[in-house]
Amino acid sequence: MRAYERPRNPDVELDIIIVQHNLSDMTIQALESIDEDMAFRVVFVDNGSTMDDFLKVEEFLDAWPPAAANHLVYPAPLNYGFSKAFNIGLALSEAPYVAILNNDVILRKNTLTRLAHACVEHDLIAAYPISTSGNQRGTENPQDYRVRILDPMNPAEHMAYFCAVFTRRCIEDVGYIPEIYGMGMGEDDDHQILIGKAGYQQALVFGAFCEHRHRATWKTTRTEAERRQMHEYAVTLPVQTPTMQVIEPRVRITSRTTGKDLHVIHGSS
Repeated sequence: MRAYERPRNPDVELDIIIVQHNLSDMTIQALESIDEDMAFRVVFVDNGSTMDDFLKVEEFLDAWPPAAANHLVYPAPLNYGFSKAFNIGLALSEAPYVAILNNDVILRKNTLTRLAHACVEHDLIAAYPISTSGNQRGTENPQDYRVRILDPMNPAEHMAYFCAVFTRRCIEDVGYIPEIYGMGMGEDDDHQILIGKAGYQQALVFGAFCEHRHRATWKTTRTEAERRQMHEYAVTLPVQTPTMQVIEPRVRITSRTTGKDLHVIHGSS
């Protein structure tokens, strides 16, 4: 990993990485659902959206009440796909806990806080919520304080990365999300296997919950046949070790909509 200077905020406990490719209204709904007791900052990676979609979210972050957190905005010049976009956010993050969040997710209050607390209480480096889709499908119950330690070698216990919280140790010791799958499909499975092989634990946290509008972006960019073909290809590949060229921040610029310094970061791989 290439070292570089970036602004530090010791008061931020949680960096929330959210990625969009267009669908800015959905992104704003996801942002508006964030209601955490932890001090957080958003790391927004725009994955080659239209200028209108990018500016709409930039303007929202400019005016959002938690704006004092100095949110980071990275406008990628094209759609890098799921893994690389989130890896850019992971490279920019610096808080003790890092959440990755699809823009088609709606959180319940303190979903991410509960995941971070579970990491502390159960010695985890990754935690996942109950949701409306995937292997973590279940019923919302904020009074359920159980966790289930996951078997990373059992595909039935692989959690999709539409919402997850990692500790800093996960990023430093296990590494980034594998990028070989391009637009996506399979990288979260590989990353969870690598977590297990490194000797760390991850768990499903029953008291944390989010709604997930399954593959909202993919449905605008891929046909059902293409999505099925990508899935069939992904399951044939061996587990991939994460590799990534870290995107180095270059310059801080002002918002094009309000003229305020929004800490927008440009870079090159």
